Amino acid sequence: MGLAGLIVWLVIPALPLAMVLWIALSLRILFDAQGATSQGSGPVAAAIGVGLILLTIRLLIQRTRLPSSVWIVGAGISAWTVLAFVYQGFSLEASGEGVRELSVVAAFAMGFILATSGRISGSNLLQYVVVLTLIPAMFAIIQFASGTGLLVAGAVRSNSFFVHPNSAAPFFAVGLCAAIVLADMRKDARSWITASICGVALLTTGSLAGVAAGIAGLVCYAFVRPGRVGAKVVMGLLAFLATGAFAVSPIGRERIASQARFDPSLYASQAATDGADSSLGWRLYNWYDYLQLWREQPIFGFGLGRTSAGDSATGTLPHNEYVRYLVETGLVGLVLLLAGVGLVLRALRKIRLTVPSPDLRFTAAAATCCVAAFMANGLAANTLMYSSASYSFAVILGGTFGLAHYTRSPTDLVVGHDTRDPVRHHVPAATVRDRARWSPDNRLAR
Repeated sequence: MGLAGLIVWLVIPALPLAMVLWIALSLRILFDAQGATSQGSGPVAAAIGVGLILLTIRLLIQRTRLPSSVWIVGAGISAWTVLAFVYQGFSLEASGEGVRELSVVAAFAMGFILATSGRISGSNLLQYVVVLTLIPAMFAIIQFASGTGLLVAGAVRSNSFFVHPNSAAPFFAVGLCAAIVLADMRKDARSWITASICGVALLTTGSLAGVAAGIAGLVCYAFVRPGRVGAKVVMGLLAFLATGAFAVSPIGRERIASQARFDPSLYASQAATDGADSSLGWRLYNWYDYLQLWREQPIFGFGLGRTSAGDSATGTLPHNEYVRYLVETGLVGLVLLLAGVGLVLRALRKIRLTVPSPDLRFTAAAATCCVAAFMANGLAANTLMYSSASYSFAVILGGTFGLAHYTRSPTDLVVGHDTRDPVRHHVPAATVRDRARWSPDNRLAR
């Protein structure tokens, strides 16, 4: 680990930042199945997380500027990690969760820095995530066609390179949001085929929460898409067709039928965990049990990583991000999280409404869809614990705000960036002149 840290500190900064992000995220996907839990874990994943944090620190030492909101989020994560040490002593769960969440913030920061360099456009940023999603998506489809996925509760579901179908689903949902927006921007057959691959891969996971996330992203895009009302209606119909396709597919029918076993009278009893009830039933029982634990520390919670130990009667993670943050960070942490989401959505809305570049407006719409997808998936899954999906989402979000800062948009003030701070990456004049060629602005304006 020390040698890896030395390499990250001395060698990696000499490489292009886009290449570093590509390598880190690709390795994280390939080694996701290394862990024994549904969110994936292991030495390689830990090394990647630490590497992202060290690289961000290295860039900051070089006087790269970041939004103040990044520092606030990082301080909050650190504070609740320390709180976990106070209540639980030093534990791998607390330290690992703290490092993982800080590495997601680091991925956001690297996306922001990459965008402020002026070397990418919004469509480049989305294409970056789509290409990253494509190979795992095709592998998931192959698994489904050959029946070689993961056996979960008697059903074979595609998990691609991931430890569990539930961790693959939000990753494909983020890729689907990016691919749909990119296809809508470019309006070519190749882009729509790529979006279809991401959508089919999401369906093959058989994750109800994951499919709900993808549909939430599509519905959100139907509302926030810049342009004509007719195009918004088309996106709404696309979401409706995706829902129908999953409902009539074999894996969709099986997953929906399994919920018919749900008995409301069992949700608060141990009987909901013995396999006779549905996954909804044991989730409700799991949440009920964790809420009893939350009442012991309702204000500030127990600190990060407490739920990772599987302290509930079911012995599993909460499978609900709102319950997890309520237990780990208390009412204060959950309110701050939801307030932060609200501020992010507000900032993205300002970008969509005020920035003159159609390319950036569509990118902000994609980021908004990813937020909607994550919030929907978090209702029944450990969404923010799925590092690969979180990294992809963080890069899109950070890149969107970075591009807004690069264009000197007034929205920089909303996300807490001091526009008086200089940006270290000086962009050649030729790069500025060529920016119009990087994005399909002319086509989007029609």
